Parts: sequence; structure tokens; C-alpha cells
Amino acid sequence: MSALSRREFIKISGYTTSALLASRLITACGKAAEEAGPIHLVLGSYVFGNVPDVYKKIVGDYTAKNPNLTIDFEFADYSGFMDKLTTEIAAGTQPDIAMLIPDSLPKYFAQGLLLDLEDFVKAANVDKTQWYAHAWEGLQFGADQHTYAVPLTFDADVLWYNKGLFDKAGAKLPDETWTYDTLVEAAQALTVKEGDNVTQWGLGIGWEPWYQLMEMFGVYPWDGQNFQKSQFDKPEVIDAIQKAADFYVKYGTTPVQPPNSGLAVNGADVQFMAGKMAMMLGGTWMTQTYLDPTSGIKDFEFDNAFSPANPATGTPLTVGQPNVFIIFKKTEYPEESWKLVNELVVSETGQNALGSNVEIPALKSAAEGTYKKDWLDKLGHPDVQLVTMDKYTDNVQFGLLDENTWMVEVDNQLDAVWKGADVAATCTALAQKLDGLLGEAKTKYGG
Repeated sequence: MSALSRREFIKISGYTTSALLASRLITACGKAAEEAGPIHLVLGSYVFGNVPDVYKKIVGDYTAKNPNLTIDFEFADYSGFMDKLTTEIAAGTQPDIAMLIPDSLPKYFAQGLLLDLEDFVKAANVDKTQWYAHAWEGLQFGADQHTYAVPLTFDADVLWYNKGLFDKAGAKLPDETWTYDTLVEAAQALTVKEGDNVTQWGLGIGWEPWYQLMEMFGVYPWDGQNFQKSQFDKPEVIDAIQKAADFYVKYGTTPVQPPNSGLAVNGADVQFMAGKMAMMLGGTWMTQTYLDPTSGIKDFEFDNAFSPANPATGTPLTVGQPNVFIIFKKTEYPEESWKLVNELVVSETGQNALGSNVEIPALKSAAEGTYKKDWLDKLGHPDVQLVTMDKYTDNVQFGLLDENTWMVEVDNQLDAVWKGADVAATCTALAQKLDGLLGEAKTKYGG
């Protein structure tokens, strides 16, 4: 079964930003190339909402300045795109360029599929201090740690809340002083029952509750980027999973979601948007969905706050993930492929045009400018997301197992925990299972 990732939910709840798009894409065009023979490139990407139109506008402007260049697109939702890409790789027919999330990169590197982008990035004088640092994390491979992908966007987790439900309960709104303990107290106070039925949930937890709580307490599912060993059997990880389970079992403040429901299409996000949930621990990628003028939240005031902090450290740690662009080594036109990637991803115009329509741009100036103006300034605390990404967000860990393998396994095993199964025993067995899956991947791909 495929995990319903944060990328899938963006697709399902795709938003329309045509008015915003028109005003900025007019500038997103490339410089005319020197006269050359015909060049044909294929660009593959998962898409949602109006993103295909964004691509077509930018690329259309670019090819108008480079008339020898033609570009075909391969678009699909995330699962469909990755399935197609897997088939194409097996047949040797993959596109020149692709946008995806980084979880497949270690596997692709081990297979020798990726073009080394190190010299291109250096020649472009990319100043990584001007980008969200963790967006570049995990994109380097090999003994020389060269760069094999470039980030378009990044994201993080925040605490969304329904202001009306807080006011009705006379409860203090979330702020930067909140810790896990405060979250527990508020979730209990804001959960409303009629008999045995919950009519208002105090808290929902979106994408991967276990990962959000682990990050909150400074622990991780694996031993690092390009991971080699599971950490689920570590006492500190088991404790973090227990803290997540308590919301479902001990406190009864949080609805259990089906395993692999990812962003709670069948639960938490839907209930938050319907006004039946006081708080939602979820992603910054929900900003456009919640604020969409046609299909977003209209019936109540809402805002975002920092994710509650670990009581021991006072730091509101979260986890994020970039969308990245790669160039496959098989391309006949590495220089031309890079020029297009530079236009779409590395340039400030690309970050403002494409990045701002996908998620939060990985380039700080685009995030703090275009994206903030278009979206974040509509929130009561518009700087929370950008500060969180800059100071408090780690990247999802990547290795030879892609997310649709290892995260699905975690979701399947922890489903029983959310319903009362023993946390320590489940996590110990889970660690053994993940290490076994990783061993199989190492045998298959090397590493």
C-alpha cells in the first residue's frame, strides 16, 4: 500500500492562485541562448492544483527566448508520477529532469542514475547562507559529498488553532511559551463529549504523528542521513512514541486515523477545517489550503503558532522536507538541462514563480517576499513559519529505503499503538523489521 504523503494531500487539496500567478510569471523567462541546433528535453514532475499551468508559463517564456529548445512535460499526481518514473528507469527512458522529494535520491545515487551538479552549483555562485539551510541537507552523496539535487521548496510543522473555540472555552491562545505539557492540558480542556461521543476534538495530529513527537523531543527514527540503523528500539524514542500514543489512548483528545492516511484526509485536517477541532499539529503546506478563497476555511478565525517545545529544552523543534530537482545522468544535454533547472529553481525569479506556487520557497528572499505577501500576511502571526523553518526544523531522514517502504511499515505497526498496544514491544519489533528491510535494500542497491 502506498503511503498518503504530505505531497499527496497537497494534490488532493490543490488550490488555485491564478491571479497571483499572472502578476509575477511575466518576468520569469530566460536569456536568449546562442544559436544552436535543435535540443529536446523532457521535464517530469508531480503536480497538483494550478502547478501545470505555472510550469507551462515559465517554460513557454523560456523557450521563446531559446527557439532551438523544445520541452515536453510528464505530469501526474505524486504516486502516479513515481510509479511512472520507476517504470521508465527500468526501461532506460526516464526524463532529463525531474521534481520529486529526496527520499529516492540515495537509491538513485547507488544505481548511478544522477548527474553530479556540484560544478553547476558552484558556477552559479549559489550562496547557501541565503537559503533555508536544511533544504540542502541530504542532497550530497559519495566520498566527496557532491551535490546531486537542488531544493525548490521547504516546509515545517506548526500548531494551527481555531480562535473561536479557544475564546468560547476561555482558554489562553497558543504562544511561544507552550510546551508539550501545555499542549496536553489545552487538548484536554478543549475536548468536548456528549456521553461517550466526542463532539469536539481538542487536538488533531497530521502527517506522521510519531515523527512530529519524536522531533519535538529531539530524537529520530534513524541514525542519520543516508541512514544505516533504526532507532525505534532506543528508550528515548520509545518515550516519544508513548507521548504521542497518550493523546489517543490516555487522554482521548485526538482521533485515530487509518494507517497510511498521511495527512488525515479521513480525519484530522478535515475536522479542523469543519470547525470540529480546536488545534491541529500539522504542516506549513496546509497554509494555501486553509486560506484558499474558494475552498478554504471561511466559518471561523484561525491562526498558527510555534510547535510546542520540549519542556527540557524550550526549543520548538519540527521536521520538514524539500521538493528537489534532479537531472538524470542519461541526458544528452546536461548543460541545457542545468540552464532550465537554474531558471526554474535556483534563480530568484524561479523561486518566486514556481516555488511560491508549490510550497514555501527554499530561498529566503522569495519566502520572505512573494510568499509572505501572498499567504503568510493573511495570518495573525505571519512570521511563525519562516522562523520555524530557519531555526527549528530538521530535514526528514533519507536512505536506501524510500518513504513508501519504511514509513508505511511504521504507520502499519504503530496503528496498534494508537489503539492501546504496548509501545515498547511494538517499537522493538519495528526496529528489527526496519533494519531487515534496509538490509534487503543494501543487497539490492549496494551501500
